Amino acid sequence: MIARLSLFTALALAGCATSQHPFAPISGGRTATGQVRYEGGGRSVIGDLVVSQGAQGGRLEFGKGAGVSLLRVYSDKTHIRFEGPLARGARELPLGAKLPGHLIVWGQLAERPVASGAGSFKHEGEKVAYQLSLVR
Repeated sequence: MIARLSLFTALALAGCATSQHPFAPISGGRTATGQVRYEGGGRSVIGDLVVSQGAQGGRLEFGKGAGVSLLRVYSDKTHIRFEGPLARGARELPLGAKLPGHLIVWGQLAERPVASGAGSFKHEGEKVAYQLSLVR
């Protein structure tokens, strides 16, 4: 019984995605916070958004309340990584690679220069509309 449980645990953990690319921490960059409305995949979600960019790359976090992360995006000069339920798992791609359709609007938002303001991105039934205020 223990051998079967150990084998099951090993197989389950083998399927967990781990990042092959080390993303550098953001230092000396700009950060903006605000709200975003996501529409796509038959759902509509409004939540909190934090976007940071520095010389080494950027981070985007979309969540619904404290501790409920729906999407995290990490990027640097060579790679972009999407994690969370809205990413449908974890996906890491070379920067400039063709993104899956449901991630294109998030990639556009992650690449946007961090500044205060409102805007939106649309692609084949997926839409993000955001309002951001510069923090630093």
